[in-house]
Amino acid sequence: MKLYKTKRWPPLEVDFLQLSCSCFGIILGAYFSDFFLQYIWIFIIVGILATFRICYFYFFTKDD
Repeated sequence: MKLYKTKRWPPLEVDFLQLSCSCFGIILGAYFSDFFLQYIWIFIIVGILATFRICYFYFFTKDD
């Protein structure tokens, strides 16, 4: 069984993946809210850096 596959995802499937990840994140955030509030700036910085990385990938890499 190959763990990593190259696969083209239809937009609806990507939406369902994002929805499931968001719901899971909301549940974890509600359960561990005290922990996350202590380190809120670290999570904000990581989120901003991840956003920049995605923007760089989307706008500045060549299509194969």
